Amino acid sequence: MDDISRDLPPDTTAADVPTARAKGPDELRAFERGEVAADLVVSNRVPEVPSEPDVPEPGPRFRAPEPAGEVPLEEPAPGIDADAAAAALAAAAEAVEIEEDLGVDDAEGLPAVPELQDAAAVARVVFVLMLTSREGLSLFRLAQACNTTQKLVEEALVLLQAQLQGAGLPVELARNGDTVKWMSAPDAFPYLQRLRGVKKLEKLSPAALETLAVIAYRQPVMRSEIEAIRGVKAGPMLRTLLQHRLVRVTGRADVPGRPLQYGTTQHFLERFGLGTLQELPSIKEWKNLG
Repeated sequence: MDDISRDLPPDTTAADVPTARAKGPDELRAFERGEVAADLVVSNRVPEVPSEPDVPEPGPRFRAPEPAGEVPLEEPAPGIDADAAAAALAAAAEAVEIEEDLGVDDAEGLPAVPELQDAAAVARVVFVLMLTSREGLSLFRLAQACNTTQKLVEEALVLLQAQLQGAGLPVELARNGDTVKWMSAPDAFPYLQRLRGVKKLEKLSPAALETLAVIAYRQPVMRSEIEAIRGVKAGPMLRTLLQHRLVRVTGRADVPGRPLQYGTTQHFLERFGLGTLQELPSIKEWKNLG
């Protein structure tokens, strides 16, 4: 052990740090009492990093109201590119200017059109509107689209019908109730049958026509009333008329059992060329025919 310790070089790492054995009598007594030199204490102390004060998170800012007619430019939220926000605001302002140039109605979002007060001008517009509809349009919708009244639309329809007849076109505007739709002239109907591949039309039997007549004149009518008038069962005839879409269930009668009630349909008016049910021949007219 003496040889090994003799060959090792002396340890000089702690040469500058005085220990209790290397101190003199006075320093030893001070060391034992805990009075350490100020320079030794300062050298061994870890420097303290001053902590930053807590910064409160930014809250909502209260801004004074902007003058009317000007759109305030809001500050972009943190994390949003200021240039992108400015570009979005510019695009929105440009869209508003385009809508104003096109005359868009702000109330309904529809294009602003002048109010038509001439029957001839309304007839021109109604002709175009009717070409876009297959099922027909109501007088209210036509008046709303033309920015006019329903009375003026009715005058325009009469004028347009006269113009179509004067031009010799095989079409006409048929009015069924409050709905107007295109109809072909009778001489053009066979050509439509060839186009649609319809070989023949299904005709109603006399019994079905009698049942339909009772429903048309007595509607809403119950099945028991139809059977009481005709004297036979009305179930098969009702099923046939329902399949042809000539009658429909209108509700239930306020009697014990609440049976179904039947009435005619819009297709019934179109099939027989009627505008309303008031155009049906009266009983007096039927007697005069007989």
